[in-house]
Amino acid sequence: MQLDTKKLMTIHHASSAFHVDRSTLYRRIESGTLSGYEVNNKVYVNAEELVDWKEKLQRTRREGLWGWVSELWKEGMPDSDIARKIGRSRERVRQIRNELGKPPNPRRARLPKGTYIS
Repeated sequence: MQLDTKKLMTIHHASSAFHVDRSTLYRRIESGTLSGYEVNNKVYVNAEELVDWKEKLQRTRREGLWGWVSELWKEGMPDSDIARKIGRSRERVRQIRNELGKPPNPRRARLPKGTYIS
């Protein structure tokens, strides 16, 4: 099988171009998710295959994040609590919630000023 070297990228260049950690690329090659080729002591990946994999990875991450926001919203959590739980900003949670077409949940009840819990 003849390889088209115009479509190959080194791991270093691929990680920079696609904003993916090099160790992630190596793990994907070892697991067989990505095809890797060793030429002259350098590991190369097929750029077209990497684009397809990256799109699938982003879609999976997005669906997971949107599902997580939706589930926490159904539990009645306000945006600030959801943001804290998933490690995103309140603004990002608000954007996702709006794209899902969900209204904001009411804020948590706060203790009156000057109240101390012992």
